[in-house]
Amino acid sequence: MRPLRALACLLLVLPAARAQDCKEFQRLAQETYGFRPSKLDASGQQSAGKRMDAFWTRVKEQKAALLPCLRSALEAQDADPWFRIDGSSLLVEVDPSPASKTLQARLWCAADLDDLAPEVWMGTLANLAADGFDVSPAAKRWMDKPAKFTIAKHALDVNLRYGARFLLGSMDEAQALAVLDPIAADAKNPAREVALDMLACLATPEALRALKRIGLEGCEEKTRKALAPLLAKPGQIPRRGPSARTSRTKLLPAMKEYVAGKPEKLDECQCLSSGRPNEHWPEEFVAALKEEDLPLLRQVRRKRMTCMSDEALDDYSAYSGILMTLVWKPEYVK
Repeated sequence: MRPLRALACLLLVLPAARAQDCKEFQRLAQETYGFRPSKLDASGQQSAGKRMDAFWTRVKEQKAALLPCLRSALEAQDADPWFRIDGSSLLVEVDPSPASKTLQARLWCAADLDDLAPEVWMGTLANLAADGFDVSPAAKRWMDKPAKFTIAKHALDVNLRYGARFLLGSMDEAQALAVLDPIAADAKNPAREVALDMLACLATPEALRALKRIGLEGCEEKTRKALAPLLAKPGQIPRRGPSARTSRTKLLPAMKEYVAGKPEKLDECQCLSSGRPNEHWPEEFVAALKEEDLPLLRQVRRKRMTCMSDEALDDYSAYSGILMTLVWKPEYVK
């Protein structure tokens, strides 16, 4: 009986210890947060940054005890808005599990962009989307009210269209379609033509059927010229015999590595043996890939959009052209 009594005592002590840990955690969180970064001057931001660094260090050092407290505090209805953003990033760093990333996606979708740089907001959500997490609320929000910004590293001004490609382009195509369809179908929506363009870029049978159902009536001439061929007979990328670098046996492992965060082999596939860019790589990809390879190609395209650069935008168009060439069938637009 003695071991059973000891176990019973332990079971009583553990909840009490966890409650004490969480009480201390709440005290630390209240001392650390409760401010809006946009309302602080430089000195205030520096001071707040030091407090947050100390908070992160404490949680990392006592991960086993404080991780449940952190997760619970983030889920609270009255959680401080900035704590939700910073704390969910801490949560994913100490526990990069699907549950943590799902929570971060939900909280970041609702972030106040007065306090969070739009580039950081979009980049974080694009990475979550490429990993399979749903960021549809953020995509809807962007299409309704884009927070235009500049990516200084690439001297790239991100407008409604570019932001849509980065954010919606990193999403699962079915999720993106659910966001885009009602916008594209609303003739009075200012984002309609960007939504139609993105709808076409999805290059799925469902998106092509939606494009046919919605039609292009009322669109600007440049939009009609760009998208009307998809409803008849689009110009497709010609097939060009794969080189040794773009054979299917080379491409498939290179694409898998790219999705896993290792771009080197896929970069090689898009270059000549001399190291110079191969301008014909889309034509060779079209010839090399099979229908069963398309889900992997879509993953590559999503991952590419997390780079958020002008080069990524160019590659998005190239990958979309490859996908459309391999997917389009007349029955989808009848």
